Amino acid sequence: RGSTQAKAMVFTRNVPLRDRGVALLVVDAQNYAWVPGKGVWADAPEGAPSEYFWRRVEAATANIASLLDASRARPDATRVERVFTVIEALTRDQRDLSLDYKISKLGVSRGSWEAQVIDAIKPEGDEILLPKTSSSVFVSTNISQRRPRRNLPSRRNP
Repeated sequence: RGSTQAKAMVFTRNVPLRDRGVALLVVDAQNYAWVPGKGVWADAPEGAPSEYFWRRVEAATANIASLLDASRARPDATRVERVFTVIEALTRDQRDLSLDYKISKLGVSRGSWEAQVIDAIKPEGDEILLPKTSSSVFVSTNISQRRPRRNLPSRRNP
């Protein structure tokens, strides 16, 4: 029979990354949504969003920066692919945006300042930057085509 004493269980989020098939996906961390008084917040009433919201944005930015730094410091053999995606039309007049984005007024013109990733975590070197014209990076970009080429897992390519 087993022991009457329960073994202590230790839980942690600090686990080693696999040597291949790992990507860090940074979604919509761009000037349009992450800069007070600009972009989506340009017409926001005074005090909206709250100071709490902006503290969370600052914390998220710091956390993303830490993940990027750690992934960039890995040796080439165990490289983590870094992929950034932003809300950005493929055209300056935004005619290609999804119906959802048009209804929600989430339009960002191609090549605009609002479409750029915020400076604190912007892509470096040849890191992938994908503009998206709908709410899902998996629907409105070619990310699913890029995964198998880089040995990144997907449902079709475990």
